[in-house]
Amino acid sequence: MAQFIDPEGLFHPQPVGFRQVVKVGNLAFLSGQTAQAEDGSLVGVGDPLAQSKRIMQNLNACLKALGVSYHNVIKTTFYYTDRDNMQTFRDVRRKYWPDQSYASTSVMVAGLNNPGFLFEMEAVIELPS
Repeated sequence: MAQFIDPEGLFHPQPVGFRQVVKVGNLAFLSGQTAQAEDGSLVGVGDPLAQSKRIMQNLNACLKALGVSYHNVIKTTFYYTDRDNMQTFRDVRRKYWPDQSYASTSVMVAGLNNPGFLFEMEAVIELPS
């Protein structure tokens, strides 16, 4: 049976119709993390560095709520709106996550849910037995 988690410090999306984390068996699926503050506001309007940092902070909050670390991430999907911002995100991600051993897909998109979002990253987590 699925367990739903909305970690503290993150936007609580249940009224919008989804949850931040869904645990099923030994896997957890993280909804796309964006540069969204707990109150739903956009962090770092037009600033790829600030948005990258907020996404990684949000991802970290999800991992903490699951009691795991970046080493448990087995797959990410990363959406970006401007190829010129990719290196900024990669540099920030590397600071949080120096040992990047996971499967990954990157997709350039015309836009995201909020026109101010520059990036979005979702993840699949393997949970300890």
